[in-house]
Amino acid sequence: MNAVLRIIFFVSLVIVGFSACTVREVISVSHSARDNVTIDGIALGTASYSKLFGVETSSADACVLQARLAMYRAFPLQPNQAFDNMVVEKKTTYFPFYSKTRFLISADIITPEIDSKNRFAYSPSFENMLFSNKKIEHEGLQLADSVVFKYKGKYTKGVILDFSDKSVWLGLNFKNQLRIVKASVNKVFAIGNEELEDELGLETGQIIEISYVSTNNNQDVCSKEIVGMNKYHVLILQKNGTDYSYQVVAANKIKEKKH
Repeated sequence: MNAVLRIIFFVSLVIVGFSACTVREVISVSHSARDNVTIDGIALGTASYSKLFGVETSSADACVLQARLAMYRAFPLQPNQAFDNMVVEKKTTYFPFYSKTRFLISADIITPEIDSKNRFAYSPSFENMLFSNKKIEHEGLQLADSVVFKYKGKYTKGVILDFSDKSVWLGLNFKNQLRIVKASVNKVFAIGNEELEDELGLETGQIIEISYVSTNNNQDVCSKEIVGMNKYHVLILQKNGTDYSYQVVAANKIKEKKH
C-alpha cells in the first residue's frame, strides 16, 4: 500500500509541476476626463515577450510601447478622433522553465470637437513611422476589419489587430473575456470589407446560389447567405428552420447572385 501511495504522490507532483499557471493584472489606467464626446469604438494593441530558463528569448524592452504602436497601426485615428480611457493589461503564463508575458492595451475611440483636413490625426512623420515596413493589408484583409473565423470549433466574430507572415492576430470576446488569438489568413473572413466586395462582386448578407452535383448526378443549385469573405473564399450560411450550418466555398463557384 505504501508503494502505491508513493507512486500516486509522485505522479501528482509531476502533473502539478508541468501544468501552466496564468496571472492577469491591470497595471495602468488613464482617463482624460473629456466631456461631450462620442465613443466610436474600442481600439486594441498587443505585444509579448518570453523567457526560457530565466533568459529572454525575445526582447521585453519597450513591450508596452510596441503594443501602443500596434494599436495606432490597427486603429488609425481620423482627424476628428482621439484615444481615451486607455488601459494596460498584463498576462503572464508560467510553465516549468518557461514563461510568456503579453501586454494588451485598449482604449476608447472618441470624437471631440476637432476639425482638420489631414488623412489621420497623426503628423506626416509619425504616420510614416507607423506604417512603413508594416502590413496594413494582406490577401484582401485589412487592419481593424470585423471578421468571422472558427474558434474552439465554432464560428465567432472578432477584429484584426495585426498581421504576421501568413497569419492574422485577432481580438474577440469569449465568455465575456477579451482573447487575443492567431489564425491562418485563409481561414478568416471579412465582414463588410468594401474593397473585397467590389473585387469579388459580392456583398455580406447577400443571398447567393451555389451550384453542386446532386446524388443523381444532376447539376442543381441551392440558396445561401454570405457571412464573410477573403480574397479567394466565401463563408456562407444555410438555415433550415432552427438548424444552420456554415460552408466555405471558392469564390469562383458562385454562379449566380440574387438581389
